[in-house]
Amino acid sequence: MNHVSAVLDQHVHVICDSAMRQRLLTRGTSMRDRISLSFKSSEELSEILSLLQSLQIPFADAPAGWPPAAVFAQLRDQGLVQGAITTVVWVAPDMPMLGVG
Repeated sequence: MNHVSAVLDQHVHVICDSAMRQRLLTRGTSMRDRISLSFKSSEELSEILSLLQSLQIPFADAPAGWPPAAVFAQLRDQGLVQGAITTVVWVAPDMPMLGVG
């Protein structure tokens, strides 16, 4: 399932199928089943997350830690991104549950 899996130190990781990887290759580096999108500032991160939002790619969420959905929410609170995102949590292996964040 396509989804934003992590926002790490200057990289956004997106697990995606080959069709989505092809769409994102202009912005990132392919790594097997994922794309790594690099950023150097909050503004660049906001642009990347807004692009992923516009492609309707779900953002991983979790009750603890700092998942991509929480990063998007913080940037939204700062006025750097707008609108809602689709979130995803796994209730069991291969059983994603989508929500709105």
